[in-house]
Parts: sequence; C-alpha cells; structure tokens
Amino acid sequence: MKLSLAPMEGITTHVFRRALHRHFGGVDIFFTPFIAAAHTNARERRDLLPENNPGMHVIPQMLTDSVSDLVSLAGELKKMGFTELNLNFGCPSNTVVRGGRGAGFLAHPDDLRSFLDGAFSACPLPLSAKTRIGYRDPAEWAGLLHIYADFPFTSLTVHARTGVMMYSGEANPAYALQAAERLPFPVIYNGDIRSPEDYEEICSVLGKSGQSPLPESPTGLAGTHGRASAITRIMIGRGLITNPALASRIKSKVAGTPSMGSSTVAADILQDPRFPAFHDDLLAGYGQEGLPMKKQLAKMKELWAYFFLQSSVDMELRRKIFSALTLPEYEAAVSQILNR
Repeated sequence: MKLSLAPMEGITTHVFRRALHRHFGGVDIFFTPFIAAAHTNARERRDLLPENNPGMHVIPQMLTDSVSDLVSLAGELKKMGFTELNLNFGCPSNTVVRGGRGAGFLAHPDDLRSFLDGAFSACPLPLSAKTRIGYRDPAEWAGLLHIYADFPFTSLTVHARTGVMMYSGEANPAYALQAAERLPFPVIYNGDIRSPEDYEEICSVLGKSGQSPLPESPTGLAGTHGRASAITRIMIGRGLITNPALASRIKSKVAGTPSMGSSTVAADILQDPRFPAFHDDLLAGYGQEGLPMKKQLAKMKELWAYFFLQSSVDMELRRKIFSALTLPEYEAAVSQILNR
C-alpha cells in the first residue's frame, strides 16, 4: 500500500515536504497545495522546482473551473517535466465553494461533466482528481460515480466526507470501497488516519472486495458485483502534519520492523529523536524562502498548533511558543520544549 501526503494550503509546501522526506520518510507520493491560475507565480514555481523536491514523487494539484486555464497550466507543467495533474473537487472552503469550484463543483453535476468533457479533450497531461462524496448529502455519490466512470482518470482520491461536513464528523471508508468496486481506475482513500491502528482498521474495510457496506442505490452503483480496481494507495493529511513520523511508523508496523519512536500515534512526536533536526530544517527553510521574520514565526506557530495536539507539553511552554515576537524568543521557547 502506497502512502500519499494530502495537499494542505500554506502547509505542505516544498519546505515541509522536503523536511518530512529527509527526516522521517514513509511517504511515496506528495501532492502540492492547489494552483488556481492558468500559470504559476514565482512562489508556486519555486515550490515545484526539482531541486526543492529532491528524491520525491510530486504531483501538482489545480483548483479551477476553467478548461482554458487548466490547459495552459498543464502545458507549463509538462514542460517542467511533470507527468500528471490532479484536479481539486474537494476543497470545502466557503470562498472556493461560493465560486463553484472545489467541493462546490459537486453541487452542479452537469457543470462538472461539461468541465471534464473539455478537460479530457484538451489537456496535454493525464488527469487524476480528489473529490468529496457529495456537497450536501452522501446520496449525491451515486450520481458522481456515474460521471467519474465516464472519464480516464489515472486515479481518484476519495475524501469520504461531504463538502458541508468540512472536516467534522467521521469519514466513511465504505464510500471509497464503493468507488473501487465501480470505477475502472485506481481509487485512493483519504480521511481520519491518525495512527497505525487507524490505518489497519481502514485497510480491513477497504480489503473487502465485493462487500460494499453501503445499501444498494436506485442507480445500481452500490452492491456486490465485484471490484473493477483495487485501493492501493492511502492519502493522509492532518495526521501527518500532527505526527510527521506517522507514515514511517505505519510502514514499520506493517513490515514488523522496529521504528524510531513508538509505533502508535499516541507517542509524543516531540520525544521522537528525529524531531529536533526536522524542526530546524523547517525553520531554516522558511528563512531561505526570504520570508519576513513575522511570517517565519507565523508558519512555525501554525505547525506547532498541530504538533501540540498529541503532546504532553504544559500550557505555559505552549504559550511561550505562540507569544514569541522575535526569533530569539521563539528559539528559546523551542529549546525549553526540546530540552536542548
């Protein structure tokens, strides 16, 4: 089973990807934060440069409802050496949805089909996509599967929530299983993997070929007619930001080999011996990007909000991180937390 890093706007840039790959490993495929215009800007081009992504399999993602913009960007990416472009039909942000893009596209299936007709007719790169299971209601999924089945995607990533759910509630892997039983191309599951145990539990559901736990739909899309494709990839987003060691721990546990740090996500990532060097690479990377000090600190504080989710660090030390106004103040707080 291959593991992918989900795209997260402003977080999974090349600085984070490179540090994750260098110090923890375990991730096979890295998706970039979405690009929303017909051409990359300077920051996006820098994010895609091979020298900023050494040894990594990187797939750019695009958020658009314009076929012409898609074709233009794909042409640029092809010249850069990329062999695939991923379409974003999953972003639930209100701003994105109001514009009829991301998960908002799912509320307008006729528009979605029309867009895909144009995209696959003109795009110079193979296309994959990431989708929610509907915008308002999971009942929309059957109709969406009919649409997706008509196009030659290289893969479809299923974030098993609706758009209106945002990131609340529980993702249901049964919808990805249903897609794998019905679609003639690979399906990737995404949602709620925070530990190796979560991974194993979800894989036990996804491995049930021909046993969709969803009820038969009027359109006949759910049922027990056998699988057309297999789920061979899992995408992880917030779980890997919270615990950058998660992918390597999953693979170590599956292989039955020892890993550095506990095999469970409950282990404090700040106690992992790889974390200090990982942190220092992040901080240095943002500095090398030429970000002003305040933006460097803002980037690091955003990540600490995730790192602290499974940490036993006391509130006073946490406050020192978030209240730091200068790099020396910040580094002093980090030194206290990491006991160095």
